[in-house]
Amino acid sequence: MINYLFGRKSSILLAVAITLTLVTGILKYPVSGQSQGRIVRVVNTQAVAGQNVVIPVELLSLGNENALGFSLEFNPAILTSPAVAPGASAAGASLNANLVNAANGKIGIALAFPAGQTFAAGVRQIVNITFSVPANASSGSTSILFSDQPVFREVVDVDANTLTATFTVGTVNVVQPNPLPVLTSLNPTFTIVGTQGIILNINGQNFLGNSVARWNGMDRVTTFVSASQLTMAVPAADLAATGSASVTVFNPAPIGGLSNPLTFSINNPAPVITGLTPSSVLVGSGDTSVVITGNNFVAASKVQWNGLDRPSNFVSSTQLSFVIPAADLVNAATATITVLNPGPGGGAANATFSVNNSVPQISSINPLSTATGSPDLILTVYGSNFIAASKVRKNGSERSTTFVSNTQLTAVIPASDLATGGTVSITVFNPAPGGGISNALDFFVSNPVPALTSVSPTSALAGSGLQTLTLIGTGFQSVSKAQWNGSDRITAYISSTQLTVTIPASDLNSGGVSMITVVNPNPGGGTSNALSFTINNPLPVILSLNPVSVQAGSPDLTVTINGTGFTSSSKVRWNSNDRATNFVNSTQLTFTAPSADLASAGTAILTVFNTLPGGGLSGPANFVVTQPPNPVPSISGISPSTVNAGSGGFIMTVNGSNFVAGSKVFLNGNERATIFVSGTQLTANIPAVDIANPGTANITVINPAPGGGTSNAIGLNIIQPNPAPSITSINPGMVIAGGTQIALKVTGANFINQSVIRWNDIDRNTVYVSSTELSTSISPQDIALQGSAGVRVFNPAPGGGVSNELRFVIAGPISNVSAASYFGDELAIESIVATYGNNLATGLENANTVPLPTTLAGSTVLIKDSAGLQRLASLFFSSPTQMNYLIPQGTVTGTATVIITSGSNQISAGSVRIVNVAPGLFSADASGNGLAAANALRVKMNGQQITENGEF
Repeated sequence: MINYLFGRKSSILLAVAITLTLVTGILKYPVSGQSQGRIVRVVNTQAVAGQNVVIPVELLSLGNENALGFSLEFNPAILTSPAVAPGASAAGASLNANLVNAANGKIGIALAFPAGQTFAAGVRQIVNITFSVPANASSGSTSILFSDQPVFREVVDVDANTLTATFTVGTVNVVQPNPLPVLTSLNPTFTIVGTQGIILNINGQNFLGNSVARWNGMDRVTTFVSASQLTMAVPAADLAATGSASVTVFNPAPIGGLSNPLTFSINNPAPVITGLTPSSVLVGSGDTSVVITGNNFVAASKVQWNGLDRPSNFVSSTQLSFVIPAADLVNAATATITVLNPGPGGGAANATFSVNNSVPQISSINPLSTATGSPDLILTVYGSNFIAASKVRKNGSERSTTFVSNTQLTAVIPASDLATGGTVSITVFNPAPGGGISNALDFFVSNPVPALTSVSPTSALAGSGLQTLTLIGTGFQSVSKAQWNGSDRITAYISSTQLTVTIPASDLNSGGVSMITVVNPNPGGGTSNALSFTINNPLPVILSLNPVSVQAGSPDLTVTINGTGFTSSSKVRWNSNDRATNFVNSTQLTFTAPSADLASAGTAILTVFNTLPGGGLSGPANFVVTQPPNPVPSISGISPSTVNAGSGGFIMTVNGSNFVAGSKVFLNGNERATIFVSGTQLTANIPAVDIANPGTANITVINPAPGGGTSNAIGLNIIQPNPAPSITSINPGMVIAGGTQIALKVTGANFINQSVIRWNDIDRNTVYVSSTELSTSISPQDIALQGSAGVRVFNPAPGGGVSNELRFVIAGPISNVSAASYFGDELAIESIVATYGNNLATGLENANTVPLPTTLAGSTVLIKDSAGLQRLASLFFSSPTQMNYLIPQGTVTGTATVIITSGSNQISAGSVRIVNVAPGLFSADASGNGLAAANALRVKMNGQQITENGEF
């Protein structure tokens, strides 16, 4: 009898008695020299498709083996054409190989030393078998098995005694040969010397994840992109000098190899010129030092002037300098400065250098002015930097020029340039390169002061339209302008003594006296004396009004007055009071009658008044303000527009237009008490009887006579409110945490199509089944963790509301195993079970009473069997991660649910299969494996019995 402590964390002792009967003399022991340590084995080997493979067979020798034989079976589709040879440890032994059935995957091998000779102890290579592996062999493992046909498995010693040996299967792992990589292109194919490292794209074929790119035969850091692309990190040290590098790719064994090479160039950069200092000089300058700034200059850079080399000085990669000799600067010209970088790479950059003419300067001219109409004039220009090609310009146009010296020019100013007065700009231009336009000096052609002697005609009638006046006087020019009250008017030059001027109709709209003058512009010129012109207003006449009447209470109204003799200063009078007047033309005026003038019915007297000179008051015209009829009302909306049936009386607001003080609200043709708020709003008292039943009531408004009428109708919706839902059950009510999506059925009352199931007060997509059933899907995320969730149902307004809450249990997962063997596929009634999980109890507690308790550390274990019967289990041990309990008597066989409730109301659950019998032995080391913990009863051949304590 032994005491066994089961369940690693349990302190309950279970006594298990096991009796073993051993009969001596029945066991067959090995003959002398036999050992279970002797092994014949096929060595696991890797093979490459399309190549031969040598597979060794080894003997783990004990030192007394003289001969052995065996057969091998293999897959002939993968391993073909076997050839057998002695192994390194079989020198001097005879070898016989039976290859008759090799094509069917079977060979036999016999190997024997001469008499008295044995293998030395240890691992010995006895034979090598060479197979051919077809190129189309698929990758993967294939086994080589030992068999007894055509040669029986046997190991013997020098006396031909059979020795015990284990024959161990071998595995051949077939792999595909790596391809030979092929390079097609590099990107980039070159870089500039001194670059601080680059990533080089290598394009080609047959690249592998372990392919290595090489730079001049040296491995570099390589990144696999795809079977057709690698990238290689080229460090700055590889790019420090110009030249070229060989790029290759190496694929490792099996097969693989080195690709074809591609050339990568490290080039000099192409130079870039960004500036010259100086970039130009004047003709005749001496030797000039020029600094060339830019980028990518190298020590070997050369400088050229118009294609000819010039000695240069390398300062840095951004600066060169050289000297332009005076001999290159004697003539005005544009030269090309070139910087050349040698190969590999390199190139040329150009910049322009100018040898410029000077910019001329004018200091004075003679004469400074002349009178309008003078003949051809010789103008002398004084200044500096004049050259033979210098040109005098008048207002930007060249004139015939004579070079006198570098400080004097003369030019002919023709009489045509002097026909009109004005200020003339005189400049001198030197041509390119360099050169340019000098400063400007003014030359004046002076205009006379004009004088007026008469104007014809001297007056006009207001509103008479456009007039052309003739002006007589002296000193008129083609640029002379006639002015009307100081403002220019369109003027025509007839002669130096006559002009005509066009006076537009807008200047003649109203009576008055206007002044006419003539102005000649600068230089000289001036304004003449003034002559007067009289505009006489006509006597206005009213012929008609449009409209002639309007209803009282109208808003501001625009009235058109048709007649004759109207001017821009005409004024409309309403009952002798001036009103703001708009002049349209001599036969039409408009004015706005304000709403205050139209507030009440009556007749207004309209007249038109024209001011002096001329003018006067027109005859009267009558304008009638009539009394308007009531309008037809219109409803745009009601508030509220929807009410619950049976909810009681309320005040309704009716919005619309054309409401009057006598407007009345009607419901289904019945007048209701109405209050006038404004022309766009009424309120009405709707009694409870009007909304007692569901339906639609028509709302209208009626305005009384005169006029008036019935408005359009708008419906008042009287609806039945939604009921408040309630829940009686949910199915399932519990799941194991971490499960997959589940369908949840909710049973209750007062469900509607718009009902929504809420999970922890969050709406879920809900399927309406009936007024007593809804369903939804609960996602894995909702039940990922142990705990519980609240389930409610919500019905929307009107009415509606939120139901009572039922709790959905998310139980922690548990595993139930035999406390003896730790296997849990099947458990018997009254067997001891160990359950593992989390949050099973709030503390540790062992059972210390008989009968066993059903509660330990606040936790209980409930067994719900396949018949739906529930029983509390007796407990041995309780802890947060383990419970030990006894499956209750009477539990029905089949799948049962185990529910553990902790003292903190944490629930864990799982299932077990209950069977009638489920044997299990407690192990000696409490692991569920290994030797049993038992007392053994040994019975000898003579009947003697011996009890032995121990572990078996």
